[in-house]
Amino acid sequence: MTIWFAEVSRTMRAGAFLMQLERRLDRDFRIGAMTWESALFHRRMTSGPRSVLEDPDRLRNAAVTVLFLGIAGASIAVG
Repeated sequence: MTIWFAEVSRTMRAGAFLMQLERRLDRDFRIGAMTWESALFHRRMTSGPRSVLEDPDRLRNAAVTVLFLGIAGASIAVG
């Protein structure tokens, strides 16, 4: 569990870094980098719980969660 939480935390930090980098690129060079990710993040932050139903990544998140729980359950059963 600790390793999994550390990976989730690292992923969140990487996402925050990319968002800051995108803002700098847009501000300095008017590149418009990663606009889809920004729009999705903005929708998630402003829509509240309703955005979970509209999130195109919801199936991927569910699959990752089921796989994680399956691996954890198998590890406990074997151990």
